[in-house]
Amino acid sequence: MNFLSHFYHELPVSDPNFAAGLILPDILSNYSYRTGEVVKLHPQKLVYTDNPELNSMTEGVKRHYFVDGHFHESTFFEQNTTAISALIKATGFSCFDKRLYAISHVLLEVVLDRTLLTSRPEVCKQLYDLIEIVDTSQISRLVANNTQAMDPDGIGNHFKVFRERKFLYDYAYDERLTGIINGINIRLGNPPMNETDQNRFKIVIHDIEKTILSQKFPKFPTDS
Repeated sequence: MNFLSHFYHELPVSDPNFAAGLILPDILSNYSYRTGEVVKLHPQKLVYTDNPELNSMTEGVKRHYFVDGHFHESTFFEQNTTAISALIKATGFSCFDKRLYAISHVLLEVVLDRTLLTSRPEVCKQLYDLIEIVDTSQISRLVANNTQAMDPDGIGNHFKVFRERKFLYDYAYDERLTGIINGINIRLGNPPMNETDQNRFKIVIHDIEKTILSQKFPKFPTDS
């Protein structure tokens, strides 16, 4: 799942530190791409402290990985990624030569967030309102306690930029979402979208969105 989907799956959520933990693994993925340093929290190795804020974040991180494990093994995931791959192949793009499965995976997660953003915009506001309260130095401490990251403070600042930019709202705009997927596709070793690809992709976004909106949001066990 992606940022907003992880949060929505756990509603009701009132603990800002738990909410921050839920989205932290995806924030670390973005940080790793931007800096070239791979920083990952391993749920089985996370340590607890006497700090309740850190422990709440830790619980959120663990919950993220627990739900991801169920999501990626689910019928919902398998059926929709297969359908997205078939749609991409049938549309005749020139830009999705390699790693189509990875593209379909990313598209499913991003468009799932988009459907939540457009159908339940209050959920995105609630997420941002909660993480605005988070002390980003606690993000840095959690990372420092559980990884060999060279710049934990830089990761805390990256979290701060994430909440300030509120880029999840960009998912609602076809042009911006196309640019996001184009950037990911290039990172996967594919050529950039040409103008024809971009126009076709905007149609595909809506086709995927309609398909997802017709389904129930996937829910997984509450015990992790």
